[in-house]
Amino acid sequence: MATDAGPWSTALSALPPDTTDLIKGPGILFVRSRIAQSAKDILDKQTFLKWDDEEHIPEVVATSGIKSGFRYVSHSYLSSSYSFDVMLDMLT
Repeated sequence: MATDAGPWSTALSALPPDTTDLIKGPGILFVRSRIAQSAKDILDKQTFLKWDDEEHIPEVVATSGIKSGFRYVSHSYLSSSYSFDVMLDMLT
């Protein structure tokens, strides 16, 4: 488990510890994340993806029973923002 979630650690630690008990399969879990305009000076796309790849995804796989999924990154040219959409397999 990661020891430092970076500048967004406060938001992550605010989640109730038993939240994962509320999310059970079978099914597909869809998660959409965006970097808020107010956070763009401390968090960019590369930093978010590095954290997601190296810390968050390994932690989810190790602790949740979810073994597969995929991420789609979309970019809005109108707002110059990114959306990080994740589909997680909860069928197995």
